Amino acid sequence: GREERYRKEMMEVAGGGRSAGSSMSSIRVASYQNLVEVGSQSEVVGSFEAIVESLRSGLTVADRVYRLKKYERTFVGSDAARRLIAAGFATSVADAVALGNQLAQRRYFVDVSLEGDDALRFENGYKLYRFTQDDRILKIRDILPAGTEFASVEAKFLETVPMRDRRQGLHVHRCAFMGIEAVSVIIKLGFAQSRADATRVCQGLMDSGCFVTAGSHAGHFSDSVQLYKVFPKAKDFSGISEVSSPFTPRVAVRS
Repeated sequence: GREERYRKEMMEVAGGGRSAGSSMSSIRVASYQNLVEVGSQSEVVGSFEAIVESLRSGLTVADRVYRLKKYERTFVGSDAARRLIAAGFATSVADAVALGNQLAQRRYFVDVSLEGDDALRFENGYKLYRFTQDDRILKIRDILPAGTEFASVEAKFLETVPMRDRRQGLHVHRCAFMGIEAVSVIIKLGFAQSRADATRVCQGLMDSGCFVTAGSHAGHFSDSVQLYKVFPKAKDFSGISEVSSPFTPRVAVRS
């Protein structure tokens, strides 16, 4: 079946039957132990985030069926293991699985078919996983009016949220808005009835890459005076300086 086919393909890469060298990243991580044994805690977290961003850019996220049940926005475990090897973050299947478990335990993704701690385990096979930010997006659907498409929420939000130059300390952020303004806009547009629910919708927008925290890569949204900026690809604002989204690769991976 599909699981056996994926397993054979994975073993071909690991065993040298298919060359992975041509697609190795210019960045090399000998094994997952390097991430937890070398460098400060912030460097370790940054390394894991870079790996997750590389996975997001190289994996196909789609609706899939596992044991007769359909799961939305998922990727396949063996595809992730193969990607970790091809990108140079692991040198063997065992390393890829160990690194995958490190990522799962840090809740960068979960096994959609399991719950609790069991969902924080990674396997090389036809097991389905979902990135945490995608999981959050799915969980706000109960807040939105029936039939509302997430793309529509994003489009109307971008058309309505008040963006202008804002000063934060000594730095001026162009086309920025405050968290409290974003929450008010979501309620005004009728996408949520309370500030708590609107905050969850804003977090979903942020997780989808619609906007980022001004001046940092922090991924937590706050109903406060914290400033946020629209990620340039979401809307064409001439003159906006380029910013890096926490959901797009900062690791250059050559194919």
